[in-house]
Amino acid sequence: MLAGEGRLGPPAGRARCAQVLLDSSVVKTKTATRVGNTVTVTIDGYDGHTCQLQGSSDLAGTNFGGASAVQNGVTVLTFTDSSASGAKGFYRVIVDP
Repeated sequence: MLAGEGRLGPPAGRARCAQVLLDSSVVKTKTATRVGNTVTVTIDGYDGHTCQLQGSSDLAGTNFGGASAVQNGVTVLTFTDSSASGAKGFYRVIVDP
């Protein structure tokens, strides 16, 4: 039985899907380092999900852009942003689906 399902199937109006839903608390940064203009972030990968590191120079708006290629897999995923030239930067990992 998947999380959120009743004993007889999915909640009303929802179809059962073969993928596992990830709660945002599950996706955590394992390491984050900066050497020169390169930021490297590692997270655990999850089967059936793709992940992308996005970065921004501030948190004031919705100006996060793709800082790395989309990756998938069940091992540790390593993302690298080689254009981290500012004094500060903010990153997030987008998980799909």
